[in-house]
Amino acid sequence: MELRGWKRFIRVILPAASPAILAGFVNSLRSSFVMLVYAEMYGAQYGLGFYVKRYSTLGIYENVWGGFLFMVFILIIVMTIFEKIKNHILRWAM
Repeated sequence: MELRGWKRFIRVILPAASPAILAGFVNSLRSSFVMLVYAEMYGAQYGLGFYVKRYSTLGIYENVWGGFLFMVFILIIVMTIFEKIKNHILRWAM
């Protein structure tokens, strides 16, 4: 192929590495969501993590379950959108 410099990077290296890069994005997205909720539970006065922690302390478990289900719903929506973007970007690799 005799490609050099940016052409080799754009046409060979980046397409070969993109499935692994996007798999790392999926793991990072999940981890960052978990860390955000944890930080809200113990260090914030706003957010879904604070909401869940506060109502679990008060013993109002209907609100706790509502908060958990809402967080799961949001995470499913975000992960679905990201999977569609990933499938569009990697349609050649499917």
